[in-house]
Amino acid sequence: MTRKDLIDEIRIELGLPKADAEKAVNAAIRLITEALCNGDPVKINGFGTFHVRKRAARNYRNNITGELAQTDPGKRIQFKPSGRLLGMIQPDLDKADAGVDKE
Repeated sequence: MTRKDLIDEIRIELGLPKADAEKAVNAAIRLITEALCNGDPVKINGFGTFHVRKRAARNYRNNITGELAQTDPGKRIQFKPSGRLLGMIQPDLDKADAGVDKE
């Protein structure tokens, strides 16, 4: 599903003009982005949690030169689906083994 598809689905579902549905989608994405940039997790009950994880520097060997080097530390966004969402996708999965939010 693309942003355009999401806007169209919200427009149809809520009976909104396309411009209003687009504003709503853009506002939601902007708010989620701002929260993640500030290091705050974003938890949407029944859907899941987005959060920023710090990645430590790692050592590696350059396969071509054989030289040892180190990656820079960084950050990445991680999504952890809720048990409810995961149950809808994989109904037979044991939530305790999946490591998901139990919502």
